[in-house]
This record gives sequence, C-alpha cells and structure tokens, in this order.
Amino acid sequence: MVKGGGRVFAFGPGPGPKNVGLILDDGTKTVVTYRRYKEIMAEATYVSAEGFVQFNPTEREANGQKVVDVTIKTPGTEPALIRVTIWPELQGVEVERGDWIAVDGKFQVGAFKGRDGQDRQSIQISATNLAVVKPVERTDRAVVNKGSQDSQSKLF
Repeated sequence: MVKGGGRVFAFGPGPGPKNVGLILDDGTKTVVTYRRYKEIMAEATYVSAEGFVQFNPTEREANGQKVVDVTIKTPGTEPALIRVTIWPELQGVEVERGDWIAVDGKFQVGAFKGRDGQDRQSIQISATNLAVVKPVERTDRAVVNKGSQDSQSKLF
C-alpha cells in the first residue's frame, strides 16, 4: 500500500505508455504504469523528490513567516519542475542555484495555462525534511602527453 505516495526511483519506456519505479513506504520497490502512478500521486499527501535547484531561491511571506521557494528539476527521461517551499525551521543550510536537494513533504498539484496555451500542472511541495548537497568546485588539472618525445604538462 502506498500511503505517502512513495518515492520515484526510475522513469522509463515499457510495454505500456510508460512505467514508473516506486519505492513504497515499506522500502520495497515496484514498477507501475504511468497512469497508475498519476492515480497514486493524486491520492498521496506526502511525497519525496530530488533534483537540482534550477533558479535562484526567492523569499516571500507565508502564514506570517519568511519562507524560501526554490524550483528543482528532477532527473530521468521525463524530468519535472517542482516548486519547493522551505520553512524557517529548515533554513539553517543555505540553498543556492545548482545545489542538489532531496525533500520530503506535503504536496499539492495545481493547474495553469502555459505560454503556448496548453493546460499544464504544477507541483508544490511544502518541505518537512531537507537535504542539500553542494556542487564540487572544479579545479584545473595537469595533463601529461606521453606520446610525444618531450612530455610537457598542459593546463586546461
């Protein structure tokens, strides 16, 4: 039984239109059709998501508190943009564009018209748990060309 909606571990093509891998509340993994996944998500009130922060975080006020909103892009063949609200009790770690975050929380699905006039859905998660992974800073490295007579180091 999927009480909280489960966590998505894989999207992909399958015998039906699409298959979605879920990690259920008891930790077991299962694969369901995309249609069933949408039904499960419509019933769920609590979900997990992960992805890269796509834009600079924005601050706003909600229920008399300052909150931070970020948009993450989930990985996979069918990526989704998810709006995450980070409440003050979780703001001990700074979240920036390019960070990888994992979030648990209550969610809502909304509907809107896209710029192209098509009906779209938006997903909003109100974070109750948050993990942030900062990107590793890249540095230059020396490369030695062993194929030439006089090996020289080059920096990229």
